[in-house]
Amino acid sequence: MPRKRKADIPILAEHFLKLYAREHNKNVHALTQEALDILVKYSFPGNVREMSNIIEQAVVLTRDETITLLDLPIRVSKDIEDKGEDPLKLEDKLTEIEKKSLWNALGETKGNKSAASRLLGISEHKVRYLIKKYGEKAN
Repeated sequence: MPRKRKADIPILAEHFLKLYAREHNKNVHALTQEALDILVKYSFPGNVREMSNIIEQAVVLTRDETITLLDLPIRVSKDIEDKGEDPLKLEDKLTEIEKKSLWNALGETKGNKSAASRLLGISEHKVRYLIKKYGEKAN
């Protein structure tokens, strides 16, 4: 259904978002416009069932209140890239994932770089390097 009725995608996405946020007891309220745009461009080979699975996975995995492009399964972006569109360059995407992981780990460890390094599975030196690279901003 989403494949043929692109106008229904935002409505269905919102429905599944509310359903799975409630079901998984997560404080997730919205999708970014970028994430929604990608969903509208996605081919949905599994139709509504696939959309349901994509939104549930994003709700479960996100640590934010808003689902971003980075929270969507890689196959969604890959499908768009295969069509010749580039939703976000791979390098930019990896940088965003790295930043988000760093800030989440530092948030969970209340800024403890040593604990964050253990959580991320990298050296404390690397954590300090990434903080310097991305700035002191904590989210």
